[in-house]
Amino acid sequence: MSSPRTALSAATTNYDAADNSANYKYPRCTKFQRPRAGDSNEQSELGSTAYFRSEGDLRLESAGEASECQNLCIGDVFCHTISSFDPPHYQLWLRESKGRDGACWKQVYTGYQRHDGRKLILTHNKREPSWVLTGWYKRWLKEEYKLLDEERRKGHKDACIPGARK
Repeated sequence: MSSPRTALSAATTNYDAADNSANYKYPRCTKFQRPRAGDSNEQSELGSTAYFRSEGDLRLESAGEASECQNLCIGDVFCHTISSFDPPHYQLWLRESKGRDGACWKQVYTGYQRHDGRKLILTHNKREPSWVLTGWYKRWLKEEYKLLDEERRKGHKDACIPGARK
């Protein structure tokens, strides 16, 4: 009889044994959610968001090539910052399965709802992708509208909700 550890270690994964992020154009980033005071037990089921980042002056036609992304998995997010705008604009893609044909990048926007009900946002400070519960999404969106109004009052006509559909 094999131990659970032995059985698990025989499973195939997409993760490399060593940290070889220097070998990839897009190193894998992971954002872990922290518990918040007052969260119910249901809300305290914490998750993580795996993502890749790029930055440039122009919009991208699609997310990075799979071979350029470190340990790419279904459900990963690709976030591109378009720095030629003030404030910057963002493009988002989600890695999804295409059945027997493999996987592809699907363009998504902030507010996109995942199968478990969580919604995609870009955090206020670092603009990192994060999957959050609906209540947190509503608070985030309310704050983003306040920030948008401030930016427009400053004369930034290109200002928009980060990662939102145009």
